[in-house]
Amino acid sequence: MKDYIKSSEEVVVSSSSLEKLNNQNIEYLVSKAKETQSNKFRLCCHETINDPVHEMFIVHPKDVYIRPHKHIKKAESILVLEGCMDYITFKDSGEIKERVLLGDYNSGNQFYIANKEYSFHSLIIYSDWCVFLEITKGPFIKDETCFAPWSAESKDKKGIKNFMKKYVRQF
Repeated sequence: MKDYIKSSEEVVVSSSSLEKLNNQNIEYLVSKAKETQSNKFRLCCHETINDPVHEMFIVHPKDVYIRPHKHIKKAESILVLEGCMDYITFKDSGEIKERVLLGDYNSGNQFYIANKEYSFHSLIIYSDWCVFLEITKGPFIKDETCFAPWSAESKDKKGIKNFMKKYVRQF
């Protein structure tokens, strides 16, 4: 669909100089997420990891584990297009600093958040699929993302289960 270049199983990059999205594009991204092992997918609207601004339309499934992390000297903003999630910031000790329920514009929840701190944060997805726009400063340098030392690693099934049990809201 469109002018997307496959970067990995979970990522396509727009090759269009004027990117436009509609509901069909979002449905396409969700369908692509369903085809990946992680059920995650993203469309990068920036051309390379070296671009000064990174704009990404991201799809995450319900109950995905997003390991608490922080970006060194990089703010990020999130705008929810579809679905519902918590955006949680943590103190360095692992205690919750703030929890914000995000949903699309019509949900009545907050639909946009800008995190200008360099604090640990994570997402908890409640809807079957959550589609959001994330914007942050480039370039992407892997070593500038720090994972919380108190958080479960991605292969630690028991640790992830405990994290989800502790932080998932009961509606």
